[in-house]
Amino acid sequence: IALNHISRTRDGRDNNPISRSYYLKKISEGKTKKEALTCLARRLTDVIYAIMRDRSIYSFSKVKSFGDNCKILETVAV
Repeated sequence: IALNHISRTRDGRDNNPISRSYYLKKISEGKTKKEALTCLARRLTDVIYAIMRDRSIYSFSKVKSFGDNCKILETVAV
């Protein structure tokens, strides 16, 4: 649930266009809304893990995509 809230603003609008496009892609693949949110949460978990692993700073401009080849982000070293 917490990861779902990360990608949304307080009034429920989408905060991240990359997350939104990934979510819509999963919906277009025939997944239910719940399944698409689960896929998105998994990608966000990968981003969080990469930040912790690389000890880097999250930079929205460095995020490539949440594509199938998993180009998650290019991190900026601390």
